[in-house]
Amino acid sequence: MSNQWLDWSVVDDWWELASTRDVDTLAAFESLFEELNEQWLKSPSCFDRDPLCAAWRDDGPLRTTQEENWSQWLAHLCHSAPARFIASVFDGQITDTSARVHCEVPLNSDAQHDRRADVLIQYPDTGISIEVKINDDHYAKTPETARLIERHDWSRTWHHYLLLPASNHGQLQANPHLKLDNNTGAHAILRGTQSNETDVTVLYWRDISRALRETLLSDSSTTPHWQATAYTFITIIETVLCGFATEPLLTSHTNAEHVGFADQLQLRNASLTEQYDYLTTIHDDD
Repeated sequence: MSNQWLDWSVVDDWWELASTRDVDTLAAFESLFEELNEQWLKSPSCFDRDPLCAAWRDDGPLRTTQEENWSQWLAHLCHSAPARFIASVFDGQITDTSARVHCEVPLNSDAQHDRRADVLIQYPDTGISIEVKINDDHYAKTPETARLIERHDWSRTWHHYLLLPASNHGQLQANPHLKLDNNTGAHAILRGTQSNETDVTVLYWRDISRALRETLLSDSSTTPHWQATAYTFITIIETVLCGFATEPLLTSHTNAEHVGFADQLQLRNASLTEQYDYLTTIHDDD
């Protein structure tokens, strides 16, 4: 008999894969999507089905590994966004609807010659800065970037935000060079560690997606172009960054007698409990 230890994690993997075929769970999602589609059909949006009813090939029309592409898409939406969306994402900090939006703005620094601001939204008297993160976990430069933005444009009162996937919160919390304050209400605050560094509010990509959903479902003032851009962005945020499963993937597991291993693995990696709670909350709040 071999003395080699058995790798029981292989058995665990197959057990978890089998659990994704739970009939009650998949039936609950099927019912939820029916309710969501009815909600979209009755909304002022030009779309009549939930954004997760589309299954993009290869993550859709966006190079999802490049943070600059996420920044540009977000900036495009913010440029012509209705006041409801801006107020929802940024805690009502801004009420003015006239804004200039810029991406990849170079900042002068004595020590850092390649520092840039990912997204700047400029109003007459105030401004919003957004540092966009996807896979990059170099958060230590965030407070310094906020300081440079205020030095770059001192005529405005600035509100700074760090935008990252919720799954990266643990990495942010564990960084020994940062001071993260989680006891501040809805959003955590990244406190400056130097006297000349300002605070930065932490946002998650699901906050963006949620605000886009709520705006599309309730705001009749949005243009068809903005709606199409926002609708597509919701699908990509929720499938790529939130790890949510699309309705076609869930339906295939409900109806198919045999499901391939690749599809089983994709569904296993989806955050089904988080996804159900997220979608249910949005549906109930409307």
